Amino acid sequence: MAGQVVSIDDLVLPDKAKKFFIEQWGITKLHPPQSQSMEAVFSNRSALIAIPTASGKSLIAYIAILRKLLLEDIGSKAIYIVPLKALASEKFEDFKALGKALNLTIGLGIGDSSSEAKRIDECDILVCTSEKLDSIIRNRAQSMSNVSIIVSDEFHLLNDASRGPTLEINLTKLRYLRPNAQIIALSATVGNCEQLSNWLDAELIISNWRPVALEYSTFHDLHLEPRMVQSANLSANADLLNPPRDLEGPKSQPTWVVLNDTIDASGQLLIFVGTRKSAESEAVKLAKRVSKKLSTEDVDRIAKLNDVASSIEGGRQSAMGEKLVQCIRGGTAFHHAGLTHNQRKVVENAFKEGILTCLSATPTLAAGVNLPARRVLVRDIKRWDDGMSRPLPVMEVRQMLGRAGRPKYDDFGEAWVLCKGTDGWEVADMVSEKYFFGDVEPINSKLAGEPALRTHILSIISTGGIQHRGEIGDFFAATFLGFSTPKHILIMEALGADLPNFCHLPLLFGPDGKKLSKRHGDTSVKAFRDKGILNDAMFNYLCLLGWSPGDDVELFDREFAISKFDFNKVLPNSAIFDEKKLLWLNGQYIRSTAYDNFLKDALIKVEENLNRALFPEENERLNKILPSVQERVETMNDLQAQVLFLLDEPFLINQEEWDTVNSEEAQKYLNNIRKKFIDLEDFNLENIELLMRTALEELEIKTKVGFQSTRVAITGTKISPPLFESIFALGKETCIARLTESIEKLTN
Repeated sequence: MAGQVVSIDDLVLPDKAKKFFIEQWGITKLHPPQSQSMEAVFSNRSALIAIPTASGKSLIAYIAILRKLLLEDIGSKAIYIVPLKALASEKFEDFKALGKALNLTIGLGIGDSSSEAKRIDECDILVCTSEKLDSIIRNRAQSMSNVSIIVSDEFHLLNDASRGPTLEINLTKLRYLRPNAQIIALSATVGNCEQLSNWLDAELIISNWRPVALEYSTFHDLHLEPRMVQSANLSANADLLNPPRDLEGPKSQPTWVVLNDTIDASGQLLIFVGTRKSAESEAVKLAKRVSKKLSTEDVDRIAKLNDVASSIEGGRQSAMGEKLVQCIRGGTAFHHAGLTHNQRKVVENAFKEGILTCLSATPTLAAGVNLPARRVLVRDIKRWDDGMSRPLPVMEVRQMLGRAGRPKYDDFGEAWVLCKGTDGWEVADMVSEKYFFGDVEPINSKLAGEPALRTHILSIISTGGIQHRGEIGDFFAATFLGFSTPKHILIMEALGADLPNFCHLPLLFGPDGKKLSKRHGDTSVKAFRDKGILNDAMFNYLCLLGWSPGDDVELFDREFAISKFDFNKVLPNSAIFDEKKLLWLNGQYIRSTAYDNFLKDALIKVEENLNRALFPEENERLNKILPSVQERVETMNDLQAQVLFLLDEPFLINQEEWDTVNSEEAQKYLNNIRKKFIDLEDFNLENIELLMRTALEELEIKTKVGFQSTRVAITGTKISPPLFESIFALGKETCIARLTESIEKLTN
C-alpha cells in the first residue's frame, strides 16, 4: 500500500465498516500519509505516526481498531488514550457512531461518573484519559487482560511535566501486561521520532503532507509578512506566498484589526492567549467592537447569537458564565478548561456552525480538540513560568498554528503570530526562524522528577505485583526514561561505581531558538569575564536557566540559591540563553554594589585600560562623576567610554555626531553659555543647570538643540553621563577651553 493512495473500498475491513466511512463520514479515499500507514496497520506492527494537524491521524487509529476487533482478535478490547477530558468526550462521540453501526460497545473513562465502572469493564473500546487509565490498571488490572490494541493520541504530551510521567508509565505497564498488543502513537509534532519509535518498537511513519495548504506569517505593527507555505505537495516555495500587506486599524488594538479583516473576508478567527484571564478579557474586549460591526453589516447573525446565548443563560449563573453569555451576544467567545461541559459544547458547536466570529482560547484547545478555523492568531508566545516569562516551545506553537485551515471547507489556512515590541522586524525575523523554520524540541522523559518517580514506584510495588528490587529495575528499564539512559548506566557499572540519581535538565537554546553552540559566540566563562560580566552575576544568571526559586525572585547570592534549590522546580521547557538579560542582570549587580567598592574597582579598571596610573586631577574628576556612571553601565567594560572625556588624553570629537548637531542655533547657544561660564563665579551643579536652561529661554532654542550640541562639544559624543554632572566634573577651565575649540570647528 506504500506509495499509492488507498481507497476505502480497497481496505480489508467488513463491508459495513467501509459503508459507514463512505456514507456517514463521506470518506472515499485516504490521504497520502494515511495510505502510507496502512501497511504497518494491516501487518499488525506498532507504529508512531507523526503527521501534521488535520491530515487525518484519528482515522488511521479507527481503522486499526476496527481491523483488530472485527477481523483479527474478535472479542478483544481496544484502549484509546487521550490527554484531556474534552478530547476524550469528542472521541467518545466518534466511537459511539462507529459502535452503533458496527455493534461495538464504547466506554468512557474520565473520572466524572460512578457509573463509568461497568462500561469500562464490559466495553469493546475504552476511551480514557491517562489519569483514569492509571487508576484502572492499578485497581482492576484484569480488565486489561484482553487488550489487543492501544492508541496514544497527542503522544507528544509525553513531554508534559504533569501528564507525561503517567502516560509513560501506562504505556510501559500495558506493554508489560500485553506484550503482543499493537501500539499506535499519534502526534503532529515530535522532535526525536526515531528514538521514540525505537522505544515503542514501532515503525515510524513521518510526513509533512497536509490536506489544506497552510501559510505561516508574522504580524507586527499591522504589517503582515507571509514567510512559508506548507501544502499538499510539501512545497515551501516563496512563489506560493501571498504578497505582504498592511492591515488598517488602530495600532493599539492589533487583535481587533486581525478580527475585523477576518470578518471582512468571511472567515473565523482563533486567537491563542497565555492564560484563562487573558482569554476572557480578549473575548470581552472584541465582543464590544464586533457587536457594533454586526449591527450594521450582519443583523441576521445577531439573532443567531442571541439564540446561542439564551441556551446557556439563566439559573444560577457564575460570573464567568455571565461573561460568556455577554461575549456570545457580541459575536465572540472564550474557551478554556474552566468552562462546564455544556458551556464548552455550546461554544464549540456555535464556532463550528460559523455563528461565532472569533474564539479566544488557551493552548489546551490546541491539544487535540477538533476546532479548526480559516485563520489562527497566536497572540502570546511567552508564558509566565515559575517566576519568569519564558518563550513557548516550538512544539506547542506549531500545535496552535496547525489549527488553521478547515478540511472540507477551506483550501487555504492562515497561521499568524503576533510579534510584540518596539523592534518589530527583528522580533518577527526571530519568530519566523524559530517557530516556522526551526526544529521541534525533542521529547524527554519527565519521569525522573522526584514526586512522579516516587508515586509510580510505590504504585507498582503495591498494586503491580513487583516482588523485589530486580523487578523494579527491570520495569523502569522498560520506560522511556530507562531506554534513554542505559549508556550512562553501563559506563558507571563498568567502572564499578555507584549509580548516581539521574535527572533530565532542559536544553539551552540561543536567541534564534536553536541549540546553544559555538555559532552563537562566546562559550567560555573567561570570555564573559573579559566582557566585564561579574562572577556573581554570571552565577545568578546560569541558575535561572531552567530553574527559579519562585516568588518572582531574580537577584540572589550563592547561599540563597543553594538553600532554595530543588530539582522539582527545574522547568521542563528549554531555556533561552539571552545575553541581553545577562547584561541587564550584571547591571543590577553593579548598581547594588556598595559605592566604595565600586569606586575602587572602577579606578582599577580605568587604570588597566590606560596602562598607567591616574593623575590626582583625574581622580578628582572621576570621584565627581562615578556615582552617576554606576547607575548607567551594564558591565565594567562600559566605564572607559563613559569617563574618557575626563582623562588627560587627546580629546577627540566624533565627527559624524558633530555634523548632526552643527547649526546656526547651536553656534549661538554655545557662544552664549561660554560667555556665561566665564562670568560664573560659583561653578556648581545648581548654577550650571540654571545658566544653561536660562540661555535656552533667552535665545528661544529647543532643549535638544542646545543640550546635544553642548554634550558633543564637551564630551566628544552624544552618549555620556548626565550632562550637568559631566560639565561639573570636567571643571570650569577645561569646559571653557573645549567650548572655545568646538565653536571654532562649528564656524569653520
